[in-house]
Amino acid sequence: RSTLFPYTTLFRSSYSLNVFDIQNTLPIRGLLAISIILHHFPENLSGTPNILYQFKCWGTIIVGLFFFLSGYGLMTSLKYKGNKYLTNFISHRFMKLLPAFLIMTFGYMLFKIIFQNYSVSFFIKNMVEGWPPLPLSWFIYTMLLYYLLFYIFARICTRKIMVLSLWLISTAYCIIIHQIHWGNWWYLSIYAFNVGFTYSLYEDNIRRVFRYSPNIFLWTTYAIIGLLGFAISKSNGSVFNSVFILAISSITPLLIIENVYILGTYKSSTLVFLGKISYEIYLVHGTFIELFSTLNNHWLVFLISLIISSITCAWILRNICKRIV
Repeated sequence: RSTLFPYTTLFRSSYSLNVFDIQNTLPIRGLLAISIILHHFPENLSGTPNILYQFKCWGTIIVGLFFFLSGYGLMTSLKYKGNKYLTNFISHRFMKLLPAFLIMTFGYMLFKIIFQNYSVSFFIKNMVEGWPPLPLSWFIYTMLLYYLLFYIFARICTRKIMVLSLWLISTAYCIIIHQIHWGNWWYLSIYAFNVGFTYSLYEDNIRRVFRYSPNIFLWTTYAIIGLLGFAISKSNGSVFNSVFILAISSITPLLIIENVYILGTYKSSTLVFLGKISYEIYLVHGTFIELFSTLNNHWLVFLISLIISSITCAWILRNICKRIV
């Protein structure tokens, strides 16, 4: 395999690309799961080292990458399995998401009601205002919506019309969320889902072009992300800032997939393990951040306790749900 730096020429007809498959995405998912913990960890925490505090700015991109992988996986499965993939799609996909989500949500609510005198009306009021009962679980509502839309349009539309429709609906979704004044985290990452759908649909064509000029593709993507980052740093208006962040979270997945084509991924058994429980880690870590908040003056103890507890609980939760399913 040729090294990335330097190429003897920008155009190589014999360049061999790695496959972007489940074996390459699992380590990425594992890395994203740890990254999202590090992203939420510094919030309202005193004395966080600067190197950890930097993760606070990466949340939208981290979630966008997770959404991209989900959209890419759905469309790739549909491409290769055809309409057979849609048979029992709702029950199959939703049963992968809902058991863990419902266990954590109702378990958290029950704990709050019994031990901290919260009321059901409190959780309902918060949900109406854009704050789900389970901390940091907003993404699951978005995923369920996209899964449902994916299934509906896959049933009634051609693949190209389906992808176009999902882009239009995503735009409407962004406008609605903004108008009802829910937090911008509800929509800043969602176009990455559509990028995943679209990329998968045209991946074969893109790979054929990419293999002749990987350097041009890679550095063009770097340049676009750099320009968007510069625009974010200089943007004073919140609307423009949101647009730039939305754009950068949609384009960054392309950089990841381009690097996987060229370099592959680091085959770490630890990252593969974390990748398998990444969804559960996303679900549980917000609860442990709240639980260990009394340790906010001891950041290292807080962080170690948070990571160990989140991983352990995620593994247990996954195994319980596998038995339920």
